[in-house]
Amino acid sequence: MDVDKIPYHSVRSVTFSTYGTEELKKLSVLEITNLKTLDALGHPTSGGLYDAALGPSDRDELCTSCGLVQLYCPGHIGHISLPLPVFNPVFFRSMYQLIRGSCFSCHSLLSPSFAIHLILAQLKVLDYGLVGVVQELEEVALETVSQGAGAGSGAIEIQVKNKMTEIINKKLEGLDLEDAKLSAQVKNVVECRQRIIKTFSREYLMGAGRKCSSCGVSRKGMSIHNNSRIIFTANSRKPVKIKPKKPPAFLKAPETYDEYEDFEKEDQNEQQQHQEQEDKFIGQNYLTPLEARKHLRELWKKEQAVLQRLFGLLATASKYHESPVDIFFLDAVIVPPSRFRPVSIVLKNFRIFSSLWLLFNSECHNSQKYRINYNGELVMNGRKTKSVIG
Repeated sequence: MDVDKIPYHSVRSVTFSTYGTEELKKLSVLEITNLKTLDALGHPTSGGLYDAALGPSDRDELCTSCGLVQLYCPGHIGHISLPLPVFNPVFFRSMYQLIRGSCFSCHSLLSPSFAIHLILAQLKVLDYGLVGVVQELEEVALETVSQGAGAGSGAIEIQVKNKMTEIINKKLEGLDLEDAKLSAQVKNVVECRQRIIKTFSREYLMGAGRKCSSCGVSRKGMSIHNNSRIIFTANSRKPVKIKPKKPPAFLKAPETYDEYEDFEKEDQNEQQQHQEQEDKFIGQNYLTPLEARKHLRELWKKEQAVLQRLFGLLATASKYHESPVDIFFLDAVIVPPSRFRPVSIVLKNFRIFSSLWLLFNSECHNSQKYRINYNGELVMNGRKTKSVIG
């Protein structure tokens, strides 16, 4: 047999993505709904975190999903449905960059339009390994902006876009595009691409101005709290200082010092209460995941071209996502098979579980504590609290 005639294939690229909620539920064999993990006899409960459908938790048990014993069962995943979406902790920092660098009024990026056209042109020439053209594009864009300082932003945007297109077409003319793309996967090209994206994120997302260049609306200040929440910070006001009241004349005598101290304490308490009211008035508003997801979906519709180049994961998002930006949020949590979070110690009728069990047990309790009824109202422990669906 001629070895040269044997067909073969080579791997050109590998991509990674995340599961959508519907895709995750299709892979799951069980939804965890039971708050109790073990019954009175110490056996796993049905619908609990160690249900037999997830795989045997003991060598003498059988898996109800595949019918195999613990030694041969590969394990099966379950899931916990969340009553409200939460931020995905894996992509929280990337999502915060988008939130900070976008306008909540017109749902567009706060960066100037010429900067968006510039980075798109730079990333396009890097796809073909043209590292030397990157600096040339930047110089042409800056020169065009400085020359058109008196013109409107729309005119400058058109000039920059036309010049970028002209340079790109000139550089790609007569170039074998397929071979150029294959040869572009080298270290210096990858590092140049990473540097351009990092610079854009630092200057135009995290360092975005307070005023939107599209609609002119000023954005609120924001910060991260405990690496899990996004807080809108209101304009702070200087605390109001209350002048202490002067004591009555009859308290000025040396023998009435104790009464004067009581009067001073009363005045301090009054000032503290006033300051607490001021702090409540100033306040801080949290950005909920529902609001953030709604905003990012609108942002994706307007800025899809640049967002999928800045965040490559958005371009490979699963078809099960309603929008690629949904990867920044979780509507359900995967529960690993029982064999990957085994019971640590078994003592007669007592079982000591791993720390991973504590995490999923807490999630299960929270998902049962908060539910949403058909009217779009958040129900906590059986009591209606507020409407969450507008």
